[in-house]
Amino acid sequence: MAVDRSEGLLLEAQPLRAAEEICRRLIDGVGVADGVLHLATDPAWAEAINTVLVKKGVRANELRQVGEAASSDTHEVSTLGVSYPSVNPSGGCTDRLSQRMRELAEKVWSFGNEFASQLHQIDAGLRVIIERAPGEVRENPQSMTEVCTFFESIRELSAAAREGLGAIQSMIDTISLVEAMSRDLRDPFRRLRQGLTLMVEAREVADEWVELIEDTGIDFDGVVSTPPP
Repeated sequence: MAVDRSEGLLLEAQPLRAAEEICRRLIDGVGVADGVLHLATDPAWAEAINTVLVKKGVRANELRQVGEAASSDTHEVSTLGVSYPSVNPSGGCTDRLSQRMRELAEKVWSFGNEFASQLHQIDAGLRVIIERAPGEVRENPQSMTEVCTFFESIRELSAAAREGLGAIQSMIDTISLVEAMSRDLRDPFRRLRQGLTLMVEAREVADEWVELIEDTGIDFDGVVSTPPP
């Protein structure tokens, strides 16, 4: 895929080929030019990426945000203008990274839990409304426009959830990889994965509403067909 080189991270590592293979398993957008990897990802993931590389025996000589000047000390990794020593494979990651990830994980989990709870609260009632819609239209044909408008709003909600949360499963897979490799990051990454999983499950609830709408036999052209037995 084409990689936007105007943003992301630049990585100089040894061995380069091993670094490229690892990064391609973590990130969708990876490019190579002049012995430097370009990673199309949020710079906030720099420290986590470095942790995975070190665990796999790859040395990141330089890892910095696109547009930043290279570090004068090739034995340090530069992230967002802040230099820190490379992670020791036997010592885990820094306390600072672990704390940052814990804070992020709690925010994501809280949001995911609230999002899922809100959808589940309205789920039962919404299913009843959808299932009763064909009978209501037969008894009162004038309600067809209102029912179709309501159904269309549900379709739009489901589509928006699918588009907005579409990349989450890929994120969950990536987090699972890092979670298994880093003892220090295992707990915050597990919490982060749990929060993202709640969002995916909530999206599936919205998809089920659309399936129920399809089963009503209302085709949005003012016709109510008899659903198959």
